[in-house]
Formats: sequence, C-alpha cells, structure tokens
Amino acid sequence: MYNHSKKYKVYFLLIILLGILAFISVYLPQSEALPMENLEINQSVLALVNFGIMILIYGPLGYIGLRISDRIDFIINKNINYKVWLKNTTIIGGLLGITFIILDLVFASIHGLGTLPHPPLLTGIIASITAAIGEEIIFRLFFITFWYWIIGQIIFKEKYSNIIFWSISCLSAVAFTVTHFPSIMFLYGFESVSQIPIVLSIELLLMNGSLSLFAAYYYRKYGIFAAMNIHFVLDIVWHVLWGLV
Repeated sequence: MYNHSKKYKVYFLLIILLGILAFISVYLPQSEALPMENLEINQSVLALVNFGIMILIYGPLGYIGLRISDRIDFIINKNINYKVWLKNTTIIGGLLGITFIILDLVFASIHGLGTLPHPPLLTGIIASITAAIGEEIIFRLFFITFWYWIIGQIIFKEKYSNIIFWSISCLSAVAFTVTHFPSIMFLYGFESVSQIPIVLSIELLLMNGSLSLFAAYYYRKYGIFAAMNIHFVLDIVWHVLWGLV
C-alpha cells in the first residue's frame, strides 16, 4: 500500500469519490432536524459548491500532507501487509463505535437533551464515507503532518518528536471537536457556543477526541488509509447501525 505511485493513485481516486458523494449528498433525504428545503441556496448550486470544495480544497491539502509525510519519513510501518492494518483498524473502529453508543446513552441521561440524532440510512452511509475521507484529510493528513513538519522537523530538528506529535494530535482533536459545535447548535437551537451545556461539550470532546487520537496513532503507524478506515467503521457502527436502532 505504501508504494508511492499506488498510494497517490488510491488517494486521487478517493478525492474523486469524495467529490461525487459530496455532490450526491445534497439530494439525499436529511435528518428531520436538517430540512434542505429551508435552505435559501439552490440545491444544484450547493451540490456544485460541495463538489468544488472537495476537489479544489481538500484534494490539494491532502496532497500536500502526503508529500510532506514522504519527505520527512513520517509513517512508521511502510511495508506492512494491508490485511494487517485493515483488520486492526476495523476492530478499533468497531470498538470505538460501541464506545460512542455507550457514552451517548450515559450522557443523555445526564444533560437531559436525549441521544444525539442520526441521519437516514442512505444518507448515513454516504456521510460515513465522506467524513472518513474528508475529515481525515483535513485533521490528520494535513493538520498533523504540516505542523509536525514545521515544529518537529524545522524548529526542533527532530528533537522531542513524540511529545510534539502527541501535542499536535491533541490540538487536532480539539479542532475536530470544535468543528462539530455549529451543527450541535443548529440541531438543538442554541444561539451561541456558550449555550451548549458543559456536559454535552464534554460528551462531544470525549467522542471526537478519542476518535482523533486513535486515528492519529494509526495514521502514523500505518498511513492515512488506516485512519480513514477507523473513522469509516466507527461511523457505520455509530450512525448507520445504531441509527437504525
């Protein structure tokens, strides 16, 4: 999998898939809390915008992350059989999905807002794919790699590499969590971040933080496709399977 030419081919195919699914997702049934008909922008325009963002923004950022990771010799196990990391990350993703379910049930009884909503089945499947590709590109492949290169390689000359890696990974986890706040505000009708109950914020941080740190660990261990698989399996268990329940 870490043959350079093959890795980049797989990456570009995933970017094309990401753009297509982002385009299609606009026309799919949404959660009742997210009625697309209330949007002021034309759906066709929104679909094209989604496609363009994935191809023109996510694509180049991820490519930069790949190039930097190759340059600084970032990935630990480059030649490992893909069946090994696929098996390991599938198990981790499934366990994290179950953990999300347990956390949501526990916290729902504390903050009194009920369990977190899930999209309809088909939308949930496509959202699981797009989130696994897109969010891992932004928060792991680009964010962690870029800042690890700047801080760990250029500034500190490879000193304190583990401390720097995990510090950046924690910042990535916080950033990843914060990006979910606007949707939570919309779903529950909060007008500002300060209105989000602290217990709900803790729940989101535990969920998104745990995903982020496991994804970061396996990204560095096996590569970005391993992190994407963890994210994908987790979302299938959490949003799709649990959403059906």
